[in-house]
Amino acid sequence: MTAIDYIKEGVSMFIAPEGTRNHAPEMLPFKPGSFKIAQRSDCAIVPVACLNTDSLYELHRPWSKSAKVAVIYGDPVYMDQLDPETRKRIAPYVQGIIQQMIVENKHLVEE
Repeated sequence: MTAIDYIKEGVSMFIAPEGTRNHAPEMLPFKPGSFKIAQRSDCAIVPVACLNTDSLYELHRPWSKSAKVAVIYGDPVYMDQLDPETRKRIAPYVQGIIQQMIVENKHLVEE
């Protein structure tokens, strides 16, 4: 079975569209291929913003440390409700939504 088949069967998937870990404050460009599954299966894209997760481990290797983190779920994006130009540029469109979610919610993880 392909990922598209699983989605059509009702299985949810989480995809990290940056394609790698990033320790910089700004996001890396989203890989457009990571959105092909949603485009071909007509499923909703649920934007997810993960804030301050690198404070758990990445910034303190090799040790783990407790930290305040936030995982924020945005409103679903339905491909069939977008205009053709936005559908063509779905990766930067969703990245913009997630960036806005980060800006609006960064107070949740500030100490």
